[in-house]
Amino acid sequence: MPFRRHRANWKIRSRRVKGFCPIRVQGLLHEETIRQSLDLTNYEAANMRVRDWEVHGRKNSIFLLVACDRFFEQGEANGLSVDTINRQRLLKREF
Repeated sequence: MPFRRHRANWKIRSRRVKGFCPIRVQGLLHEETIRQSLDLTNYEAANMRVRDWEVHGRKNSIFLLVACDRFFEQGEANGLSVDTINRQRLLKREF
């Protein structure tokens, strides 16, 4: 279950209060104990990551940058023009 771990200088100590403190997860996932920071501050993104772990497992989930690199490799294999691939990589850098 994701919860917010407030920083030391944050005045409110509730786990569900909105703020910009990091979100952590603690619990069991496929009989494995998990207790770690998600390096996120958005509950929606945190819940999406936990759901992805539930479906695919922690070891099989991929990050966005890895997915982008695989997408570029697939585009090169499919014969996309160099300009198109460079434009996509530029968008990745801006992202």
